[in-house]
Amino acid sequence: MLRAAPAVGPGGVVYQAVKVGGTGGALFAIHPDHTVEVVELTAPVNGGVFVTDSAIYFGARDGSLYCYGHDLVRRWVVSLREGADILTRPGFDGTSIAVGDGDGTIHGRDPATGEAVWEYDALLGRSPSGVGLIGRAGVTTGPTGDMAIGDALGMIHVLTRGGQSRWRARVSGGGTADGIVASPILTATRAYVGAENQTLTAFALR
Repeated sequence: MLRAAPAVGPGGVVYQAVKVGGTGGALFAIHPDHTVEVVELTAPVNGGVFVTDSAIYFGARDGSLYCYGHDLVRRWVVSLREGADILTRPGFDGTSIAVGDGDGTIHGRDPATGEAVWEYDALLGRSPSGVGLIGRAGVTTGPTGDMAIGDALGMIHVLTRGGQSRWRARVSGGGTADGIVASPILTATRAYVGAENQTLTAFALR
């Protein structure tokens, strides 16, 4: 079952992690020549994958963060919080892989080893969205490393590289009807975020 968008890696290879049945998952690599590689996973994946020049990262419903090479060989797996599903896509702030668990903690992990670097727990009980990284997607000024995360009560939170709070703002009235369930989109000067109340809000970055 597909629940998140794929990601494109080096050489135009498309990576997609999916849920299979009730308790399993799979990671696919789809090459430009239409050949497909697949590896079975032991837990369902509902969030998207994040691909760097050297690795693939994703969280799973078992509360673990996984790292695979582009050859689909697993490099490491770490349990973030027992019983806390990971339902969103990770991000990269230039030094750490950042991902939110279902309880509301944002984890910063070493991309090479999975070891803990920092944690941000001010979103406990708010079901964070995927992590957006400021400066991605063609911004000529280059990445700043700041991160943006939405929550289930309609707040956008911007964190510095290293997981410190920079600022936060409410998208609209607040409450579950205004929840943010997808990663914000960021440029060097603006944050764009959509909410479940069908609004799209742009914030000037501070």
